[in-house]
Amino acid sequence: MKRFIKNILIYIVALFSIMCIFSCNMNNKKIVKGLNGSYVIENISINSNDKKISGKLYLPTKDDKSKIVIFSNDANKSYESIEVYAEKIADYNIASFVFDFVGGSEDNKSSGSTKTMSLESGVSDLEIVIDYIKNIENIDKNNIFLFGEGQGGIISTNVAIAKESEIKGLILLNPIWTLDMTIYDKLPNLNRDVMIIHSTKDEIIPISYSEKALDSFKFAKLQKLEKATHEIKELHIIDNVRGTTLDFITYNNTLDEEVEYQEPLAGMDMNTLYFYEAAFAIYKKSKSMIYPSQYIKAYEEIGDKVVQPNFVQMGLWVSLEKQWGVNSIDSAMSVYEDLVKNGKINKSAWDLSRAMSNLYLYYLAGYIDFETAMDLSYKTASVIQDTFDSWEEYNDSYLQGYSNWSNETDRYEDYQELISGYRNNPFLKAPFDTKLVPYKKIDNEKNKNNEGVNSNL
Repeated sequence: MKRFIKNILIYIVALFSIMCIFSCNMNNKKIVKGLNGSYVIENISINSNDKKISGKLYLPTKDDKSKIVIFSNDANKSYESIEVYAEKIADYNIASFVFDFVGGSEDNKSSGSTKTMSLESGVSDLEIVIDYIKNIENIDKNNIFLFGEGQGGIISTNVAIAKESEIKGLILLNPIWTLDMTIYDKLPNLNRDVMIIHSTKDEIIPISYSEKALDSFKFAKLQKLEKATHEIKELHIIDNVRGTTLDFITYNNTLDEEVEYQEPLAGMDMNTLYFYEAAFAIYKKSKSMIYPSQYIKAYEEIGDKVVQPNFVQMGLWVSLEKQWGVNSIDSAMSVYEDLVKNGKINKSAWDLSRAMSNLYLYYLAGYIDFETAMDLSYKTASVIQDTFDSWEEYNDSYLQGYSNWSNETDRYEDYQELISGYRNNPFLKAPFDTKLVPYKKIDNEKNKNNEGVNSNL
């Protein structure tokens, strides 16, 4: 009997323990059903050496791994001040993590006092958080984004530069650049996409500082929050910031290896080549022909000129004759000269872009060799720079010309997608004031295709 009672007591104690553990876990986690999806909110405590960093993880309840945004708040604030952005991101199936810097504020849930907080300690805290986040099972460690507000923006920028290989993109909200003026020298080293969001009425840090940063980053955009101040409380402005953040993460989905620069081509200035391709980028986009360098890819396959025609060349012969009446080098050059002339006289990017794209097609078809394509591209690009003042003006003219010709507006969508591509944005890769350098032919192994060119072309 005593043994029976003892077993019952052990069972009750064990059951109580299990219930306690379950209760503790439920207190530590909360499932939220949003408008677009469900996510779990979990309180997190990260211990590293003598630091204890408290945070909160918002993790979507889905089968595949989630992208994640790590939020760093402004000075003298807790992570509660920035949760309004994290919650919205999580509702769109993107994980979020908010945390308190060690000694970050009086309401700090992490360890440390405000006397110990500094930019250096903040950088250390964020690096510890990233190392922790990478090891969470349902997090896509190849898609970690940093979001920094105010002081957190400067900390996030420093960490993005230091841990570039581990960071996919950087979002900055009213960053206080004056906290580290040496940072401007580091910004060109960041080979990642950056979205800067800055209030036009920021009374703590003027937007001019972010405009300066925009010119220093390689791949960045600036969104101005009209009439907003440093402390953002208006719901419509909060929604604006959240929407911009979501768009940034959504469009930033191209693998790095797809947008890295190709190997330089002998005798070719790469910046000049990128300008040529930007001049007919919308056309390429509409034909699904986007590569980091269209010409280099073709040159690696063709060489100086087509030797043995294939189905691609034959198909181009048919389409060029049908669309342009081009069936020889003479007719090809006649069409090209007319397009350049009309583009210059009428300030028509629609004509100049087609002149540039036709040169590429002439090369692929075998009507001209690579050197001729480069020489005429240089001529056309020079006319473009003399005729227009910016890519915006040029592309507006192109889109208007296309719309007038086709009565369609589909290429407006292609253009919008192009300029949302950041590192793969051809107009960022090749600024409009790019110094153009003519092609200088250099003999190499690839030029072996010069011999035996088909005489029928």
